[in-house]
Amino acid sequence: MKRKILKAAGLALMAGGIFAQAANDGFVVPLDEDLTKAVTASPAAAAPAAGSSSVAQGIWIETTSDSKALIRDIATGKKKGYEFDNSHFLSNANWWFWGDINKSFHLDAEISVWDFDKTLYQANTFGANVPDVSWGDGLQSVAGMFFSPVKEANDDGAGSFNKLALNLATPYVNLKAGYGNLKEGGMSKFTGIFTTVDRWNDVGDGFFEISNGSSLKEFGDFKINAVAAFSEMLDVRSQPYGMYDIIDVKYGDKAELAFTFGSSTTKEKLFYYNEANTNAVSVYGMFNVTDSVKLEAHALGTFGTDIDLNSDSLAYAGRISYSGESVKASLAGTYAAVNVNSVWGSDGQTYDDINAGSITSQLDVSWQVLDCLNVSLDEGFTAEDSDAPEEGLVNIRTQPQFDLDLNSIAGVDVLVSGYGVINADRLAKETNADQPFIPYFSEAGIEVTASEIPFAKKLVFDYGVSRTVVLNAASDGYEGEYFYNSLMISADLNDKVNVHVGGLFNSLKDSDDSFIPAGLSCGVKVNAVPLPGNPMFWAHFTYAMNPYEDNNYTLFRADDPLNNASHRTYLLNTLDTENASRIALGLIWNL
Repeated sequence: MKRKILKAAGLALMAGGIFAQAANDGFVVPLDEDLTKAVTASPAAAAPAAGSSSVAQGIWIETTSDSKALIRDIATGKKKGYEFDNSHFLSNANWWFWGDINKSFHLDAEISVWDFDKTLYQANTFGANVPDVSWGDGLQSVAGMFFSPVKEANDDGAGSFNKLALNLATPYVNLKAGYGNLKEGGMSKFTGIFTTVDRWNDVGDGFFEISNGSSLKEFGDFKINAVAAFSEMLDVRSQPYGMYDIIDVKYGDKAELAFTFGSSTTKEKLFYYNEANTNAVSVYGMFNVTDSVKLEAHALGTFGTDIDLNSDSLAYAGRISYSGESVKASLAGTYAAVNVNSVWGSDGQTYDDINAGSITSQLDVSWQVLDCLNVSLDEGFTAEDSDAPEEGLVNIRTQPQFDLDLNSIAGVDVLVSGYGVINADRLAKETNADQPFIPYFSEAGIEVTASEIPFAKKLVFDYGVSRTVVLNAASDGYEGEYFYNSLMISADLNDKVNVHVGGLFNSLKDSDDSFIPAGLSCGVKVNAVPLPGNPMFWAHFTYAMNPYEDNNYTLFRADDPLNNASHRTYLLNTLDTENASRIALGLIWNL
């Protein structure tokens, strides 16, 4: 669930001062962090007097200017060049509140103050001499803002809530109601072996949770967490109404037993819920045999108006884990029938977890060979057809990994990490009656992290390769299709300045002149520039690639937490080149 990507255009920076008053207790929200984790009240606010408030507030202002040019013609993609296409100027400001109104009532809110995207210039798509938006029209739209700043600076209306969460805590009952992109301050979550209740960063039209209060959570060595929730998430999950429930009982660190229930409907009228619904119930158990050995089991069943609860709608999983002084290991196995759906969890829609219609196993081993060297193995097995695994596609994924700390060897603060991925597919019987096993190279990467080097406080270098294959029916083997080379370099020159470079170098089997083999990006971020309010300044240039998917000042990686990556990877998130080049810059105030 990504933040809204701010793309605006133009070649000029915003002039003039923007002033705002920071919270009078000296509180500052760290840049780029979720407020639910970042906020720490000042000493004066840490222990408010009875009935007093510790709510902090501030304003986040982002102003962006971006120019885009086409590097290939639109019609065929074969004619090379550099043709100016459009220019945008965009800005938004959000007024946030976070903290305790009193000891029982917590607030997390964000109000949009302004949010606009002004097109300064847009060339004609068909190559005509008359642009769709001329520079005069673009400047006119900006100038018109001064006649009605509140209205004209809001494309979708002024003063709307981006998010709002209200938490009421009492000794016996806790109530939480939320709306919008709340991240970890929003929904509850439960993960056993399967994730059966997943936390969505953007909770859509909202949710309402009821849970047990502090006086009903602990009874001796037993800890209980009970949640009953209702949600309306039509915008993000295509379900007008839904429910999820959790009962989780822990006995110290020794054992855990949990039950979850999830339900949703596609009906837009609540009282028609019984006519179309999907439901899932799960039970999870955990037992620590010793301080080093843990056993887990998880079962889930799906039922509803179109699904009967039977052998075709069940999933099972088991896992054994060992944690020693130098060796850590876990082995998990899952079976999921074709009609399994966790409803509120992870069932392959966002990232593979339950993976309906399959049988899987996962082995993870980590060995601290020396103080400076760790080696590990990520080994996975998947049979795609749970009904007839002997006939379906089978994949074995092998990923060895290493981490080498050079500090104890060479006396330099450098960490070198790497991995490689080899896959082996046994073809499905319907594809090839002989069902041969075909091994192939899939991915590899290396990362070097150096600290306190002569020219930088920290340097991170990532190089990764990825290969896609296609089946050659004539030879009963795979042929390489795409071969991607991904490069990322990020350097913190000091506490204020970061520079970064990204690159793609790709090859494609049977490519033509429309294929773009390489892309480049470079950028800079400077904290606390000497302007009113000490904003952060950023700028970047891209050619044939766009790695700024989450924000405009850091390269977006495939292993970013937003992606819920299941395996180690050092690749850029998007490996395909594109038919565009951009020059963008902006300022961000955190006041």
